[in-house]
Amino acid sequence: MGRLLAKGLKSCGLSIAIGDLDEGRAREVARRLGVGLLGGDSLKGFGIVIIAVPFEAVIEEALKALDRMDEGSLLIEISSIKAGVVEAIRKSLPDRIEYISIHPLFGPAIRSLRGKKIVVIPVRAERWLGGFLRIMRGMGCEAILSTAGEHDEAMARIQALHHFSYLCLVDCLSRVGFDPRFSTESFRRTLGLLRRIDNNLGAIFSIQRHNPFAGEMRLNYRNAVEALSRMEAEEMERALREDFERFRRFLMRPAKV
Repeated sequence: MGRLLAKGLKSCGLSIAIGDLDEGRAREVARRLGVGLLGGDSLKGFGIVIIAVPFEAVIEEALKALDRMDEGSLLIEISSIKAGVVEAIRKSLPDRIEYISIHPLFGPAIRSLRGKKIVVIPVRAERWLGGFLRIMRGMGCEAILSTAGEHDEAMARIQALHHFSYLCLVDCLSRVGFDPRFSTESFRRTLGLLRRIDNNLGAIFSIQRHNPFAGEMRLNYRNAVEALSRMEAEEMERALREDFERFRRFLMRPAKV
């Protein structure tokens, strides 16, 4: 994700420098992107510092960055769960630095940022928020302003519950087995999604583990499956038609402004 954002920020005419614990990899990525390479540990001279690391390392790397940043600069971290992260960084945030937590609602494999959504949580950003939103518009992205709690509750439904449904499908298919020769087109598309999940299991398990609302969503899913499993076919059809009627109402809800 860091590479993708570096490319997008460069397209806005900003001067970019990247760093990585693996210096060889950092040099190669900087060369391919045509951006600068951080020298040493100092983050002086940069208005914005973005932490793009695995979830388990976000807090540690963000806290290490704070002492090396200029007065008046902006810290941004990328994380898919805000519980624990935002509060830990906020507690250590010096008055001289502002802080925005973001969650891009897309994966690093996309070709363009245009039209993509990013959740923006302005923890302390009186000076920087307007400028950062302009940068996002310059990259073609849409900002969804939120709070840490609202984000985690929403993502428990959109990510944790969604992923869990596919994890349950894998669990069931791995037990009952299947013959891929008989795959329909829709099942083939589902298999493609399952392969992508298989390649991203670390992040998916992290969301199940750390999102404070994920356990509740798993229980809701279990209750739904158990209730439908007990029904005869006609009763299940009636219940699901009612479910789809409620589901369509959610799809028709106007976006919050």
